[in-house]
Amino acid sequence: MCKQLHKVKFVPLESRPFSNNDIEVSVTLPSVTTRPSVSATKKKITLTKKNNRNQLVCHRTDGTTEISNIGPSLPHHDLAHFVVEKHMGLTGGFFGNVARGYSMVELADREVIQSLGAESWIAEIITRSLGSLSTGACTPEHFSELVDTELALMSIPEVADLTANVATDMLSHFNELHAQYLALGEGATMELEF
Repeated sequence: MCKQLHKVKFVPLESRPFSNNDIEVSVTLPSVTTRPSVSATKKKITLTKKNNRNQLVCHRTDGTTEISNIGPSLPHHDLAHFVVEKHMGLTGGFFGNVARGYSMVELADREVIQSLGAESWIAEIITRSLGSLSTGACTPEHFSELVDTELALMSIPEVADLTANVATDMLSHFNELHAQYLALGEGATMELEF
């Protein structure tokens, strides 16, 4: 269970005057809904084993980073997100939104999640389905049906070209990354570009 240390509320981009005695300052606040577009330049993700924990660092093209301690368990879901977003060309999934400037804390906020749009949900649903595929809970032949059933519950259209071959390719890539991460020693880092 994650403990929320603080809550940040974002408001639309606007200037608001602030006065303190005779001093007047104008502050410009950012808006969650006006994130810059993702650059064509590759973004980098690093996963590091540190002190029996795992650290996820997302390196944005503007030079900023987003760092999260993701706990002692293997980063299955994070690796699955990477594979899905890369294979499906999704720029509005988890890593695409981090690259766009969202923090991981923001991306855990229900109101922010609901404002992200259909592509974010598509990425999440395909990622969860890839997790099911990796455990044997579904087969490549039933993968698109699993995805489309959940998308239909949200009134999101089916994903075109989500074939058994695509599911098999994503599973193969996921298993390869999973094995590479398992083989890392203490303090070692895996770098992924997308």
